[in-house]
Amino acid sequence: MGTRYARFLERIEGFVTAEARRSEPERFVDPRLRVASLGSGQGLYLRVPAAEATDPDKLAAAAMRMESDAITRCLGVAPASARSLYALHGFLGPELVERANATTDVMGLRVIDDELKRRIARDLPPVANLLRSDWFLLVLERGENRRDHPVDVYLWDLRSGRQLLAVRTRADGLLVPVRIAMPGAGTAPRPTAATGGASDCSIAAQVKELTGEPAARFGAALEASAAPAASDAGLTDGAPIVLDAGLRSPASP
Repeated sequence: MGTRYARFLERIEGFVTAEARRSEPERFVDPRLRVASLGSGQGLYLRVPAAEATDPDKLAAAAMRMESDAITRCLGVAPASARSLYALHGFLGPELVERANATTDVMGLRVIDDELKRRIARDLPPVANLLRSDWFLLVLERGENRRDHPVDVYLWDLRSGRQLLAVRTRADGLLVPVRIAMPGAGTAPRPTAATGGASDCSIAAQVKELTGEPAARFGAALEASAAPAASDAGLTDGAPIVLDAGLRSPASP
């Protein structure tokens, strides 16, 4: 298992470091790719700053700082976090063997033996599961945050090693609060882009659109809702606002 793990990690790190060293990805989308179909397989997901992913040592440290985001949820998939590859692997590397070789007393060897048994029982099953991943999704951040700076998104088929997607994109979404306004209710909340979820879902929507899945877009109705007079008058007359792949006007059925 240690050998399998090392080969798998080396392969993943090869994908990441090669793309992180590029100034910009060569835009590519496999015409057969459908994001919805990824749910039938098992995925692995990593999101790291590009500046910290150019060599394996920096990449490992960046992966350990990876926090959850909304990109995969908005894509409608639930891959495992690649952070676990680094968090769970300690007993599979040379460290435990080196400790055992350096130990000169039986009690010390018993402690190492007990630790190894516990790690095998607790950590080996999740590691083995990660090694069975069918696809790998990578997001490289090209700035301080995903709201104001571009990100590079990549997808690989781990069975064949074929790249399925490579694109640079930038978040441009709004979080649109939707409610049913009753007579006498106050003004409706304004659309806002000031949330990480709005940025992440915008990135996901653009990726899905590249693979042929239409994204919701808001036109004149959204602009009207941002105008105080029109919004206040239109959203407090008891007519519902319906969110259905777009924002309909209060007069829409």
